[in-house]
Amino acid sequence: MKNWMASLSNRIKNKLNLLWPLTKCSDEYELLKVVYTKKIVDVYDHHGCISDELLLPWYSLENWKRRQFTEKVYCNKETVWIEPIHGWAINSKGAVLINSISLGYACKTPLPDRWPFLRRKSKIELKEAVTINFAHRGGYNYYHFFSDLLAQLNLVIETSGKKDMPIIISEKLANQPFFQQTLQRSEFLNSFTWIVQKDKWIRVNELWYAINANDQKIHYDIILKWLNVLPKKLRKNKIFLTRGSNRSRRLENETEIFGIAKKYGFEKVDTDLLTLDEQIEVFSSVSAIVGIHGAAFMNMIFAMGYPVKIMEIFFAPYHVSCYYNMAQHCHFQYAAICGETMNANGSFFLNPEKFEKYFLMLLKNDPVYLE
Repeated sequence: MKNWMASLSNRIKNKLNLLWPLTKCSDEYELLKVVYTKKIVDVYDHHGCISDELLLPWYSLENWKRRQFTEKVYCNKETVWIEPIHGWAINSKGAVLINSISLGYACKTPLPDRWPFLRRKSKIELKEAVTINFAHRGGYNYYHFFSDLLAQLNLVIETSGKKDMPIIISEKLANQPFFQQTLQRSEFLNSFTWIVQKDKWIRVNELWYAINANDQKIHYDIILKWLNVLPKKLRKNKIFLTRGSNRSRRLENETEIFGIAKKYGFEKVDTDLLTLDEQIEVFSSVSAIVGIHGAAFMNMIFAMGYPVKIMEIFFAPYHVSCYYNMAQHCHFQYAAICGETMNANGSFFLNPEKFEKYFLMLLKNDPVYLE
């Protein structure tokens, strides 16, 4: 009997969601005010960039030489509900505020169903609040936290002039040690009230949120100020980033590759084993960073203001440009090299001769330019 009733209930819910889905609310909605807009165009000259032959066509593409973003800050002046699954903001008419989830990841995040919205009960009610949300990764990724979520917070603070609004975040982010350590380190960020959304709907009378252009030095300068980070003049650390056995993207011949880097004074570092304070201490005096693509490269911002050499290792055919963009903004020399296809166990092989070739190119004093 219980199984039959549950099956009937699910069929009713599915029919309801199919026949009466929640709709999307665009920027033209009258009660949704775009209170700040700024167009940002990044034009890169590949200064100091080195790339192996597998990556050269990718780095030469025009869309990586020129990136265009529009930063926006939104203020919704009507009651909305933040749903607990992904963090979508929904108004009283059942329209989803499509940019309440960050950047292009809104298109990768399922819209909420009508049935839970009809049965919503708000356990938390706020007069006004900021939501910073990156649902695709739950906002719990180290890179996206610094590059996107704190940048969005900065945009809202600068636009609204308010420094006392509660901030709604996901439970996954709140449970991350780096988030907790960020609040411990930053008196400014610790002064806010952080609302952790678990399994309850949140009702907000005035909701603020933003879309940011990622990898922008202007945001990193503010974040470094919040964290009280000052790069050291003595540039002594040469870092070879390693990844633990529980991580994907590992070098199966890491011992051999690190052996080459070690000859030139590089030390192996696993940032998963370091606190935020320890990462800042290490990277604020770094002169070179070599490693597989991963969030640990975010730490290069702690060295801004001094010359740094970056080498990022990819596996074929995986290539992304976030740390290349960041290096360009920070005026760091950058090199990219590609290994072979990743195995089923998450590791890949990197030709040691090719590694040493591009590694030594990077270590030269004179920057190398791509034609």
